[in-house]
Amino acid sequence: MTKKIQLYIILTIAIIAYFLIESFYNTCLSLSWMVFSKLDELELILPWLLISIIVISIEIIILCFNIIKENCKIYCLLYIIIGLRLFTQFFISAEISMVFNLILLFSILIFFLELFFLNGKVEFLNDYQLIIGGIILGIGIQFIFLIINISSNLSTEFFKLPFTFGFAALLFYTNYLIFRPKNLDNGTIKIENQNNLTSRKQIGLLHFFLTGVLFILAITWIINPMALSSYDILNMSYNGLTPNLILQWNSYGFNYYIFVIQITGTISFFLIQKIFLKTNKNSLKLTLLISNGILCALNCFALFIIEQDNTIFSTIYLTILTIISIFSILLYISYLIHHYSWPSRYKTYLGFGIFVFSVLLSIMIEYLLCWRFYFSLPLSIMIFSLMYFGFFSIVELRKYSETLRIKPHITNLNKFWGILFSIMFILILISFGFVVITRKIEPEPSGNPTLMTWNIHNAVGMDDKFDIDRIIHEIKLNDPDILALNEVDLGSIQTSFADITSYIAHKLNMYFYYGPTFFKHYGNAILSKYPFLEAETFPIPRVVAGSEPRAVIRAKFLINSQIWTIYVTHLSTKHQDRLAQVSYNYSDSIVSIIADNNFERVVWMGDFNFGPTSEEYSILNLSESIKFIDTHQFLATIPEYTGSFDDNYQPTRRIDYIMCSPDLIPTESEVICSIGSDHCAVLTKF
Repeated sequence: MTKKIQLYIILTIAIIAYFLIESFYNTCLSLSWMVFSKLDELELILPWLLISIIVISIEIIILCFNIIKENCKIYCLLYIIIGLRLFTQFFISAEISMVFNLILLFSILIFFLELFFLNGKVEFLNDYQLIIGGIILGIGIQFIFLIINISSNLSTEFFKLPFTFGFAALLFYTNYLIFRPKNLDNGTIKIENQNNLTSRKQIGLLHFFLTGVLFILAITWIINPMALSSYDILNMSYNGLTPNLILQWNSYGFNYYIFVIQITGTISFFLIQKIFLKTNKNSLKLTLLISNGILCALNCFALFIIEQDNTIFSTIYLTILTIISIFSILLYISYLIHHYSWPSRYKTYLGFGIFVFSVLLSIMIEYLLCWRFYFSLPLSIMIFSLMYFGFFSIVELRKYSETLRIKPHITNLNKFWGILFSIMFILILISFGFVVITRKIEPEPSGNPTLMTWNIHNAVGMDDKFDIDRIIHEIKLNDPDILALNEVDLGSIQTSFADITSYIAHKLNMYFYYGPTFFKHYGNAILSKYPFLEAETFPIPRVVAGSEPRAVIRAKFLINSQIWTIYVTHLSTKHQDRLAQVSYNYSDSIVSIIADNNFERVVWMGDFNFGPTSEEYSILNLSESIKFIDTHQFLATIPEYTGSFDDNYQPTRRIDYIMCSPDLIPTESEVICSIGSDHCAVLTKF
């Protein structure tokens, strides 16, 4: 087989691996907002889910029962994947996007299933490095888009359009060249000696459950730079609070992990080759046991370490965790590909069902722990790590002393692989350089500031479409100097793991500070054209059992040679919680925090979740020392509603506010409504 054919195979696997990661993130986004967030409307969503399930079932039946010939399966699957990916480039409706992303994800998983069926049967796939190397390069492709587009994984991004068509054209060509049935029929692609297959152990059904847990652990945490950066001092440092940091405003914390992940993957690739060539009877299994044991321990201890305040120790710990985890996963996948063969096709597709069940179970665990019970993501990671290592021990250590049956078939192409990985790394550096060059900060404004607050509902609009850019468009039209945002995700499964604050700050050329609430992936944010003098986040009272924890951001700016203090919060939906959060009887309530500081040039804004006739609203003017001005009420004859939209997408309550101390005089105030969120924004000029 020529190096040219090898290159085509590697590129095919790389592009499909990239499509897999992208489709998984987009599917999670669709399912989260179309199913989990709209359970009360499940009867409207159920038909679309059934369509997806029926199409996927037909696809599996056709492949499993050999309705399509063996040598035609991958050939047909690739064309299906190409068509689906082109279609998902365009958003038609939330329901249709969910259907096509779900079918695309399953088609790609089935492609890898069929690809592994050929492993060991055909010469060009007998080298496990082709698959592992292609996957590493596919992750690199995804990272390039993440860097350029500041963490967005959306398949519908317009700038991806030419690349999507380019990838589709390349896949079309390589599919015809490599996987065309004629090539298998006439012997162009040689069939390996069948003795090679019989010398391998058959993979068991428990392996499928194990790999499902491993898939979720890897894709939502270990190779997810946005999730990792949520617990890292680097991500918090780009708000201007660490003035000595290099390239402070030209990159974001998740870029550090992109480099760590890609470099570790490349080094691991060559290290695994040496381990495979030099292992004796039991040394490979011992290496697997040790590395996976460390993987499990590091990810479990993360619950007790990285949940603390961000320090440089967290960065070091997460770096070591990432390096060990990536090496362990790549080593184990390489071992599975080389030393196992598939059982019968029916049993394999049964195993595929177990894999899917394992993935869904893992997602449900994460969703329930993080979004229903308000625990942290590291708790989910600890559970996944223990599940993974437990099943790994069961399936791999039962016959620990068993000799590996076949020597690895490794082609001596280190120079070839070195060139490929170097090109990928250069492209990542170029992408990073593009961000460095284009990153700017708006000039500090003169005169009194314009402030804006908006609960952006994680950029999911009333049409169920996740679209950060239309949020940004609306903000640009109003051009605030300081912007407060509520319901903002950072590296969360429910919004395709985007870092929403970084994305918005980059597009608006503003400084930013992100303040998490009940765990590091959800909270409030403040963006500013003024540099931050300081910023910090405080938890506020929660008295109702099981209610969502809340927090407040306090930030200080130098405006017109005077210090302004800005508070941003999203109060509870529970009445008793809100009373505590605005009560002077609690030392950690918002009004108590404000009262402990100078009450001059103070602005408090956000989604308060109470109306102007409520008990909570009246408390804000009970103290002699603190009396707030409701800026919109102060200027508007009839204040406009801001939230609780009806069926006609019209707000029915006034729950979003900009409050200020009496020494500040608002001159203009308005409410801005948009389909981009289930709240209206409030704008005030001073």
